Amino acid sequence: LGAALGGNCEVAVTFVPLASLRHAGALLELEAYAVRGGSRETVNVPGLARAGAGFCHGIKCGDFCFVSGQSALTAEGAVRFPGDLVSQNKACLDGLEAVLAELGMGPETIVKGNSWRADPPSVEAYTLAAKDRFRFFADARPSFTGITIPGLEPQGLFIRLDVWAMSGDIERQRLAPPNHWGWALKTTYSHGFRAGQWLFIGGQAALDLHCNVLSSDELLPQTGITMDYIESILTAAGGGPDDVVKLNELHVAAPHDTAALEVLGVHASRFGRESPAWSGVPVDHLAYQGQSIEIDAIARLSGRA
Repeated sequence: LGAALGGNCEVAVTFVPLASLRHAGALLELEAYAVRGGSRETVNVPGLARAGAGFCHGIKCGDFCFVSGQSALTAEGAVRFPGDLVSQNKACLDGLEAVLAELGMGPETIVKGNSWRADPPSVEAYTLAAKDRFRFFADARPSFTGITIPGLEPQGLFIRLDVWAMSGDIERQRLAPPNHWGWALKTTYSHGFRAGQWLFIGGQAALDLHCNVLSSDELLPQTGITMDYIESILTAAGGGPDDVVKLNELHVAAPHDTAALEVLGVHASRFGRESPAWSGVPVDHLAYQGQSIEIDAIARLSGRA
């Protein structure tokens, strides 16, 4: 992949191993975000693990900043703090802060965060690590998507975190529509976060106010409920479905389960024009027992300064 990018460009990257993909025989799926025009600044921080030639720890394109997935790996690729989720999580946060600092930014500028985590060694470890993340993101209060996956590479790694940030004098607004679903732990995350014309919607799920799963283990009904929540956040931001430019979806399904493709029909029914760009990957389970799907989204709001 690095060779395909060529020698004149470095990009931020997050690699995530999954048990399977949607199509039989598929071993790799890529998604990419591009920013046209403007200045580009890339940084690499000594001591942090790096994916290799063609990739960087962070890149700033105009107002946007993308930080590659950070983990508790040494620069040589060895796992730090084996078996210790709390310390590995702290190492991820330290890495994010170090990369942002090299780009002249801080945690308060983060607008979207993503975590990819293996099953925690204990509920206590998960809770302590989550509370450390909440403190780290307290000033930014970004939207967030957290996904449980079978494991990370190399073996012994529990978590990988990446973030997007935006600099400049832009209006920022945390969005929490009334009667929206709630988290099991008190959090500093936002369901939606507006930064200027951009709206970042964190991972949405078919949950109620008390974090109970609705339509347990039913993929299509949960998809409809989840899309209702996404539309509620769009409305709160002064936008609508036609403003969505990207959907990311994770669903629980057996390998190559064609029933998951029916989800596309639910998505298509929500948009009055051509559907936005879409990525969908299967996982073996999500955060809550009975949860079948999680969707996040990016929108560019028309009419916003």
